[in-house]
Amino acid sequence: MASRKSNAQQQKPSLSPGDARAMTIVIVSTMFCNGFMITLMSVTLPDVSSTFHVPVSMANWVILAFTIIGATMIALGARLLHRFGVKVIFCTATALMAAGGLLGFVAQDFWMLMAARVLQAGASGLLFPSASTALLKIAPAGKRALWLSLFTAFGGVGFAVSPFVS
Repeated sequence: MASRKSNAQQQKPSLSPGDARAMTIVIVSTMFCNGFMITLMSVTLPDVSSTFHVPVSMANWVILAFTIIGATMIALGARLLHRFGVKVIFCTATALMAAGGLLGFVAQDFWMLMAARVLQAGASGLLFPSASTALLKIAPAGKRALWLSLFTAFGGVGFAVSPFVS
């Protein structure tokens, strides 16, 4: 019986080292932005409450909704990756992240801010599986663990920096 290659082995892209490096920079950068985006609102609840004239308990929903939707999208991410492919999901997640950031920046009321956080949460949940899968597809066989470690570390830096910037 002939052995079959796994789906990941069959779809291994052939990239030049420069292209792989550029893609890695983009993927790792999105993970930094993802970490940054996740913790962005954690220290601003009193400001959200006073700016949009809502109680802190209501302002807390910008964090709760983000957590619920982000976790749900992570769970759905594997199915969506299988159905639509890494490129489509990664690009969709990146576009959602940008749209959510822009909408949050121009938010005129609490519900616009909530809509922005919902878009960001969807992006965040999709970025975890799509970015890590994309990275593993382009990483050289002997360096996958290192690249995944850098990927995770940049997300951690985003988590750490965000509260100071916000």
